[in-house]
Amino acid sequence: MLLSGWQMCWVNLWCIFRTLMKNIYIERPYHLLFGLATLVNIIGILFIPLMDVDATQYASISLEMLQSGNYLQLMNHYQDYLDKPPFLFWTAALSYKIFGVSAWAYRLPSFLFSLLGVYSTYKLTGLFYNKRAALNAALILYTSQALFLIHHDVRTDTILTATVVFSTWQFIEYLRYHSWPNFIGAFVGIGIGMLEKGPLGLVVPAAAVGSHILVTREWKYIFKWQWLAGLAIVGLMLLPMFIGLYQQFDLQPEKIVNGRSGVSGIRFFLWEQSFGRITGENVWKDDSTPLFFTHSFLWSFLPWSVLALVAFYLKCRDLISCRFHSKDQEFLSLGAFIIPFAALSLSQYKLPHYVFVTYPFAAIFTAAWLDKPFNRENSVWKIVSTTQYVLSALLIVSGIALNAWAFPFFQNIWVLIPMAMILVVMILQYKINTKDVILRMITLTAMSGIFLNFLLNSHLYPGILKYQAGTQIANYLDRRELRPEICYAFKERNFALDACSGIIWKDGSTEILAEVFKKEKEIWLYTNEEGFNELNKMFLQMEVKEFPHFHPTKLSMQFLNPDTRLSSLKRRYLIHLKDQQN
Repeated sequence: MLLSGWQMCWVNLWCIFRTLMKNIYIERPYHLLFGLATLVNIIGILFIPLMDVDATQYASISLEMLQSGNYLQLMNHYQDYLDKPPFLFWTAALSYKIFGVSAWAYRLPSFLFSLLGVYSTYKLTGLFYNKRAALNAALILYTSQALFLIHHDVRTDTILTATVVFSTWQFIEYLRYHSWPNFIGAFVGIGIGMLEKGPLGLVVPAAAVGSHILVTREWKYIFKWQWLAGLAIVGLMLLPMFIGLYQQFDLQPEKIVNGRSGVSGIRFFLWEQSFGRITGENVWKDDSTPLFFTHSFLWSFLPWSVLALVAFYLKCRDLISCRFHSKDQEFLSLGAFIIPFAALSLSQYKLPHYVFVTYPFAAIFTAAWLDKPFNRENSVWKIVSTTQYVLSALLIVSGIALNAWAFPFFQNIWVLIPMAMILVVMILQYKINTKDVILRMITLTAMSGIFLNFLLNSHLYPGILKYQAGTQIANYLDRRELRPEICYAFKERNFALDACSGIIWKDGSTEILAEVFKKEKEIWLYTNEEGFNELNKMFLQMEVKEFPHFHPTKLSMQFLNPDTRLSSLKRRYLIHLKDQQN
């Protein structure tokens, strides 16, 4: 049967597309996967507003640092801040200075560090395994749910995760080749890690290198005098922070910090901020159990968590069977995963992202297991591979269902077209790549994570954050030229409002507001329902704009359900007071 001209055109286009995809998947599949994952991350970096509360708070602190010019003493809403070290704030403030105040400028330095961490995972894996295992390790880490999340919801753990695997890679390079650039790189990585989140930046690389020395029994490396020079490098890097802490807290013991007086900033950094969470000296506590990070790992390492659990079990079995005598085995990744994971599980205050620092090493032992030759008829492999395909399918279906239900997207072509293209690529990959079952499973798994996070970054998170009042107020005020001296928050701070408006909205009491209004004849106020009722009694004439509000990290079925969403929302208010005589 003869085909018409248009039919022949479509057939030719289909053949070209199929040939192109075949070449990409067979010859360069990793280029496509890393490229798609990067595009999904860029969507999150550029188009998702900053999310309360950690990311917006850190962005607000960075903004305050830039505006004050004080880079050694951290302030949060003009009050002393003693919790996180300063490196994240330094990098964000520098990015603000170069690119201007925006969400993507805040995220950019951390994302660049994270790319270094993915590359370091690739290089570290390549020191022990072949190139394909190294590519798989980098891909597993890069497409894990944890990294997709912390690339847009940037916290201190984003840079920390990168620096610990970078310094570990540099250490192993140095132990093998005795190169001074690797030696310096290792300790610079530790220094940045400690400037990012305290002693944990040292503990994780030490656990990795210590495990390597223990298994290989190369005891001579323990007593190298060069380690003292390395500690000197770290000390020099920490010196500016120590100076700031000493001036801000140790020289002023009368200050009340986190409900206590006589607080040493240096001791807090070296002990309380990390180890104090285990001993109970840190003021932060919750009721989480020692198994908290175990179930956190199951969702945050998706879509690879099932494979990682199998690989972890087999790696532990290999460790026991070899009895520390084999120099050909790599157990660095196991030690760097278990030791920090166990220590963090003993902490009396836990949040899911604390354990992300171990994920580069989970990616390494997972990739190492996947690189081993498999018997396709093996019953264990059949169960694992079937489970992985089912899990990948569930992620795709649940991603579509959740987005379609909570925030219907069927008229949004900017979501539908890329979503359809990703699904077509996945189907083609499954049909084309039939010879290499491992590569087929890896690519389908990675694509399921990419697909899910495309929907989250392009549709679900922006939909949720339409109900983050601080962001919406900042958008409403975008074209108004506000003077910082007349912007106040009453009864409630809102870091998203600070970060998105480029103004630190000062805390104001009724006395302060009355005094400022008398002097300036104008005030812009952010407040909650309680504050609104109180202000309504103080000021007779107010220009009020009401905004719906929901905390994005406290998702509930009531909020996600469009039929009940309205009842889950709270109210926040933007109030403009202006003397009508002026």
